[in-house]
Amino acid sequence: MENIQIELVTPEKLFTSTEAEMVTVPGAGGDFGVLVNHAPMISTIRAGIVELTKDGSTDKIFVDGGLVEVTNERCTILAENAVEANSLSSSEIQELIDKAAA
Repeated sequence: MENIQIELVTPEKLFTSTEAEMVTVPGAGGDFGVLVNHAPMISTIRAGIVELTKDGSTDKIFVDGGLVEVTNERCTILAENAVEANSLSSSEIQELIDKAAA
């Protein structure tokens, strides 16, 4: 399976630049998956978890809103804030979502 290039950027830094088979984004209208050769689009994102899937494993990153731009070969996420979420419990993630909504 081909990979899509993912870049997640916050105002402070380039949080990650990697490749993945699929990225799941918390879009304003609901979560959506992005694979290589996805139709180009721009969307706002809500507070939630970005999932990067590669080689059967999934990395999770909490974002608290922003924008996403998708092209055929790249998914660029511009987030207000990002936190590694692999080691967070579901209650800690819900706390971050509630804090971002306030």
